[in-house]
Amino acid sequence: MSLDLAPVNGIDELVAIPYLIVKYKNTKEYPVYLRALFDLDDEYPLLPYESNFGNRTDLAKGLERLSDYSSEDFNVYSLSTRYYNGMCEIIPKESGKNLTTVSVINYDISRIHLVLKTQALLDKFNTNKRLSCFDIPGKETILYHQADSILNLLGNNSEQKLEFSMNDFLNTGPLMDDRFVFLKPRETQIQKVNLIGFYIAGGNYKFCFEGNVPRYVLGDSYYDNNAEKWRYKRLKLPAELKGHKLISGRIQINCAELSINRE
Repeated sequence: MSLDLAPVNGIDELVAIPYLIVKYKNTKEYPVYLRALFDLDDEYPLLPYESNFGNRTDLAKGLERLSDYSSEDFNVYSLSTRYYNGMCEIIPKESGKNLTTVSVINYDISRIHLVLKTQALLDKFNTNKRLSCFDIPGKETILYHQADSILNLLGNNSEQKLEFSMNDFLNTGPLMDDRFVFLKPRETQIQKVNLIGFYIAGGNYKFCFEGNVPRYVLGDSYYDNNAEKWRYKRLKLPAELKGHKLISGRIQINCAELSINRE
């Protein structure tokens, strides 16, 4: 089992969008499955974020004052982060992996993703509304929390499920299919990771992976009184799922680097 990563440019109608392409290769003679390297929401990688930042300020206006990270270097970790499987974490290169607090850039890029997804949903439902950071003639400008309320009334919001129950990954619905990769013998599959948030923020990024794929997912959270902090329950993955054998442990994997110069 091996994984190849490479940054490429995909062409959108209006802008060249950088993507990270993850190529999953099954070198076995039997079907396998494994935890996906990234949890994605509309192709955007999931990052640590402040659950209440949209309540404190207008999210879209805040992006107009976004810090410029163009001269900074970062490592991007997945699978082996402090968070549940599939979530990435961006860490300043000079800090090392033992950083005890979340770097602000994670919040900034999460905000970018959230605003992009919110505007896309406003457009999808023909609301004729726009967030302040978008220049869309003929549409009424609204605040982020107003957009969130409209989308909630329409039965859509930007929240993604972060915690799992045992039934979630035993079921075969799209919720879990997006978080696992199922490969036939000698099959190759591609996962596209949209890096537009990284492009907007600027900076130099090295996507790093230790090559250890876990045998579990993290489920419901609980408070550990002894450690005085919140933890996640570990749910062991079945040795076989949908006729595919579980791949875990160390696999062959490379790193990819992306430098963004917006000038």
